[in-house]
Amino acid sequence: MEFKLKYTNAVSEPCGVFVEDIDMMAWIDVASEFNSSSVRFYPVPGKTANSIAGALLIVDNSKGIGSNKHVKVQSIGTCFFLPENAEVSPKLDEKSIATRFNNKPHFFHPVYGLIELTELTDWATFVDLKPLQVQLIQPKPGLDSPQKLGNYFIRDIEPENVLDDLIKKTVPNRDKLDSPPLTTWEKFKMKALRTLVGKTKSNEGKSGPDSALNQNVKPLNKKSWWKRKQEGMEDELHELEERNKKELDKLMVMLDKDPDAALRYALPIDRSGYSRGPDVGFKMSKRWGLGTSNSSGGGGSVNIGESETDILRRKYSSMADQYIAEEKWEKASFVYLELLSDPNLAGNTLERGGKYEAAAAVFLAKCKNKVRAASCYESGKFYGRAIDLNEEMDNQMKVGDLQTKMGNVTKAKTAYSKEVSKLLVNKRFLDAGTVSNEKLHDLSKAREFYMKGWDDKQRPDECLNSYLDTYNLSEKKKNINSLHRKEFVGQDAHQFIGVLKTQLNKEKDLQKDVELVVYETVARNSRLDKSIVEALKDFNKGDL
Repeated sequence: MEFKLKYTNAVSEPCGVFVEDIDMMAWIDVASEFNSSSVRFYPVPGKTANSIAGALLIVDNSKGIGSNKHVKVQSIGTCFFLPENAEVSPKLDEKSIATRFNNKPHFFHPVYGLIELTELTDWATFVDLKPLQVQLIQPKPGLDSPQKLGNYFIRDIEPENVLDDLIKKTVPNRDKLDSPPLTTWEKFKMKALRTLVGKTKSNEGKSGPDSALNQNVKPLNKKSWWKRKQEGMEDELHELEERNKKELDKLMVMLDKDPDAALRYALPIDRSGYSRGPDVGFKMSKRWGLGTSNSSGGGGSVNIGESETDILRRKYSSMADQYIAEEKWEKASFVYLELLSDPNLAGNTLERGGKYEAAAAVFLAKCKNKVRAASCYESGKFYGRAIDLNEEMDNQMKVGDLQTKMGNVTKAKTAYSKEVSKLLVNKRFLDAGTVSNEKLHDLSKAREFYMKGWDDKQRPDECLNSYLDTYNLSEKKKNINSLHRKEFVGQDAHQFIGVLKTQLNKEKDLQKDVELVVYETVARNSRLDKSIVEALKDFNKGDL
C-alpha cells in the first residue's frame, strides 16, 4: 500500500516536536523548555547512510509543550507520528496502524519519508551518571525582610544649617551693585556736614543787633572765606547723599524689570523703616540694611526718606505675593524673612508649601515659637526633632503620640504615665482617666480616676458619665444600682439624676432601671428639696 502526506488546515493536539538538529545538546535545550516529567528521544536518520537528521521528542503531557519554534508533531494512536498540519492518505485508524506496523513507532516526514523509530536514545552512553561528591555549605540564617513598613521618619539637621541651605538655594551668588557704598569715614563725614550746614543756614535767618548795625555796609565784591567754605560743604554733602541714594535707585529699577535678579542686591528693611544690624536674619553682607532719613545710618544702611521706604516695602510685598502665586515658596519666604523682617509670614509660607523643615527652623530660630516649630517637624515626619521640642515644653501627651508613631511602645507609655501624673497633681481626674483608658489601655486605673473626680467634685458629671461608659449594658445597670445605694442627697442627688438622664439618652434599654432609681432618689430628697421633683418630667411619661 502506498501512503501519502497531504497538507490540512485541521490542527490536532501535539504530542511532541521534531528537532531538526544533529547536536544532542540542542535536543536537551528543547526538552528543558517542556513542562513535562517524561520525554522520549527518538533519533531520526538523515538522507544519507549512517547520518542523523535530528530527534523526535515525545512527551507524556501535551499541554507541557507550549510555544516552540520547532515543528510540532501529532499522533495517530500510540505509535504513528505525523508533522502538524498534515494528514495521511489513505486514512488509517488506530487499529489498522497497530496491525500494519506491529505496534512499533513510526514517523512519517515529507522529506525523510516513513521512518521506523527502532530505538530510544541511550543517554547513559553519552552522559556520566556517577554521583558527584559535593560539599554543601549551609549559609547562616539571614534577617527576615519586613512584610510591612510600620513607620518612617526623616533625619533632621540643625535649624541653623537649614537656614543657611535655604538662603544659598534661594538666592545664590549674592553680589553688590556697581556703585560702591559709603565708607565708615564718609558716613561720619556726611552726618557731620548735615549738622554744620543745617546750623549755618539757621544762623543766616536770624536777626539781631549785629545785623542791624551792618545793614548799611555794602557787600564785598568777593565772597568771604566762610561763604566759600560753606558752599564747599554743601557741594560735598550733596555728592555724598547722591552716592548714598544711587544704590537704591538701581534697585528700584531692577525690582520692576527682573525681580529674581533684584534678590541678589535687595536691601532689607524692618517694619519701622529703620536699618537692621548685620546679625539679624541670615548672615548677609553688612552693606545690606535700609533706614529712614532719621536713621543713624549704622551697619552700612542707605538713608532714604519715608516715602521711598514705603514704595520699597510695597514692591517687596507684591514680589512675595507673585512668588506665592507661582508656588515659589522659598523665594517668597526669603522676601518676608530678610527683606520685610516678618519671620512669622516666612514660616507660614514655607509651611503652606510643604517645606516643613525650613518652616520649623524659621519658627524656632527667628520666632522663638517652639509650638509651631514642633508642629512643622511632626508634619514633615522629623519625629526626633519634634519629640525633643515637646520634651522641652513638657508636652508629654504629644511625646507619647510621636513615640507611638515611631513604634517605641515602651517610651510612649512612659510619656503617657508622666502626663497622667501631671494631671493628677492638678486634680484633672477626667483627663487622667481618659489618658489611662485611651492611651495606656488601663481600664481599672481609668475607672479609679473617674470616680475620684466624682467624689472630689472635679467635673463630677463628666467623670461619672465616663465611668459608666466603660461598662457594657448589663454591668452598667449593676453600677447604677450600686451608686444608688449610696443614697445621694442635696447637690449630689441633682448631679446623679443628671448623669442618669445622659445615660438614658445614650441607651434606651436602661429606661426601667433608671426610672426606678430616679423615683427613689427624688422620693428620698423631696421633703427637704422640693425643686428635685422637677427632674421627674425628664424621665417617665406618667408611669411612675
